[in-house]
Amino acid sequence: ARNTKSEDEGSPAAVLDEFAQLHVSRPENRADGEGKVEPNKSRHARPQVASSAFSFGASIVEKIRASVQNSTSPNPLYAQFHKDDAAEDTAVSGGLAAPRSPSAACGELSPIAAEHSTAIDLPRQSHASHVLQPEHFAQIREACPTRYHESDFRLLYSTREHGISLQTFFHRSHRHAPTIVVIRDDGGAQFGCFASAQWRSSAKYYGTGESFVFTSVPDNQGSDAAADLSATLSNELRIFRWTRANSYFQYSGPDHIAMGGGGHYAFHLTGELYAGVSGDCDTYGSPCLASREEFKCLTLEVWAFETRRRVAIASP
Repeated sequence: ARNTKSEDEGSPAAVLDEFAQLHVSRPENRADGEGKVEPNKSRHARPQVASSAFSFGASIVEKIRASVQNSTSPNPLYAQFHKDDAAEDTAVSGGLAAPRSPSAACGELSPIAAEHSTAIDLPRQSHASHVLQPEHFAQIREACPTRYHESDFRLLYSTREHGISLQTFFHRSHRHAPTIVVIRDDGGAQFGCFASAQWRSSAKYYGTGESFVFTSVPDNQGSDAAADLSATLSNELRIFRWTRANSYFQYSGPDHIAMGGGGHYAFHLTGELYAGVSGDCDTYGSPCLASREEFKCLTLEVWAFETRRRVAIASP
């Protein structure tokens, strides 16, 4: 018998080692053809059983992990990691999608996960956008009225998907309000609007003060503005809301669509959805939204808000 204990006897490695010696070591005896067991030649050998008796009912890995979980490890993170792995293996073997840890089952993050969690609640999109990044859609949704903060986005019209036609624009956006119109011009600028009313052909302005316009072009537009446009892809959009200077919100007809007014349009596109203008707008207090005052539209998209469905899971 040993009189002293090793300093690291309580460590996970020691527990694992002891467990392996007790349960994983190979039997020294060998069963003969008739199922009898030959005695061990060593006089100190313990009574042996046939190898067929080693049916533990679970894998060796699971038992070793169980011993580590129950051990008093000096490093609690080590034991926690093994508990998470064991929970994952149990879920895989049982065919169930179980959480990795008990704290995750309660909707809470472990201290390690909470420290490194940088997840952003991005809205879902029915299609990938050729104009904006997913982070931009999240910014637009936050700028919208509160009743749309839990909504997702569905693509209604795209010049790349449905062809360049103002009539198709009106047809596919019919009975949808509000909508998001996004444009990419030939200078690389990304801009658009939140249109609170349904797009239609009208001889006068319509819409409400909830509408706003936005752009990714930086404030200091100058000779080097075009060179800086590639850097704006990861920047936040600039939002311009109603200044109450006038009520020139949406303006569209058989040969044009526009937002804002008073001095200049926030943006205006001809019926071909190609040639456009943008300038200082009194309605939203916005500067030129495009890469320059006269621009060419390369891509135009119209997005509708879609209420996120909540699925109720019945308890067994």
